[in-house]
Amino acid sequence: MKTVHFRQDKVHDFAWFADPYWIVQKGKLWLEDSTRQIILWSMYLPKNAEMWKSSIEYLHDSGYWYSRFYGDYPYNHITAVDGDMSAGGGMEYPNITVISRDRSKDLLEYVIMHEVGHNWFFGILGNNERDHTWLDEGLNEYSNIRYWEKKYADRDNQVIMQDFVQNKLGIGKNFDIHLFHYLSIAGTGKSRDVQPLNISANENFSYANYGQNYTRTAVMMRFLQHYLGEEKIDQIMQDFYETWKFRHPQPDDFRSFFEKHLDEDITWFFENVFEKTSYIDFSITKNGNMFLLTNSGTFNVPVEVAYYDEAGEEISRLWVRTNDTTTQLDAPPNSASATIDPDQVMPDIYRVNNA
Repeated sequence: MKTVHFRQDKVHDFAWFADPYWIVQKGKLWLEDSTRQIILWSMYLPKNAEMWKSSIEYLHDSGYWYSRFYGDYPYNHITAVDGDMSAGGGMEYPNITVISRDRSKDLLEYVIMHEVGHNWFFGILGNNERDHTWLDEGLNEYSNIRYWEKKYADRDNQVIMQDFVQNKLGIGKNFDIHLFHYLSIAGTGKSRDVQPLNISANENFSYANYGQNYTRTAVMMRFLQHYLGEEKIDQIMQDFYETWKFRHPQPDDFRSFFEKHLDEDITWFFENVFEKTSYIDFSITKNGNMFLLTNSGTFNVPVEVAYYDEAGEEISRLWVRTNDTTTQLDAPPNSASATIDPDQVMPDIYRVNNA
């Protein structure tokens, strides 16, 4: 009989998996400005070998980008195992995740990346998903978008949903990762059934509202990143991670780092995103030589406005913040048209009247 001992410091959960039929792959990850090597393990069943053949790459890129976004991965191993679960998706544990079958390599990568990413939130920061789902799942889903943007910008952030349909039959369509998250917000923006994200999953659980913790947090954090700038959001998140790793931060602790690093009051964001069910609905119209910005929603956010000349060339863009329902904008000379949210980052529930 062989006895094997496993030891890992600074974890609050663990899991152990074994299968005599697994194919085992090994890889390495060197983090930037670090001499420490992280060992990557991928273990999968022969019947899923084709789907999993790039799984070491997925583990590598997940560890690399999350470390770039927030701070270095502190452990020595990252492992993903093929659990062949019929339920779908995956389950995270410190250092290891068990993954089910997927319909495409992109979806497998997305799930591996998502579950590995939990190491930073559920694992290292120690967020409690039951008490504050958005602080774990939501921030992780936002990070998934960032990862996909960094890696797949050259293909417009598309996700291949079904390998067979897409590659063999040639009739499938890719899915834009931004559109996927946006539609879940736009479709439920005015629903009376939507609940604030700060409600504990233990006290009032529904699958619909649980899902909002992923998507609403993700799209709103992406919007905040666009407003503040990537450099500033990195500064805030990295300081938060370094200060609170292994210490179980609460929502107010997270918010305090935005207040620490910003010169403006950020109450408008945190109250409306997490404590209320506010929705964004702005429109812009031209009245003679003037442009009118109208807020028909319940969420007053900074709005980016771009102005164009007669040829459709952009003249300028700027951020507008007003407490009025209707605001007359000071447009640059020769402005023939204007568009709010030209990059479609703001989760406005009705984008048809944004230009």
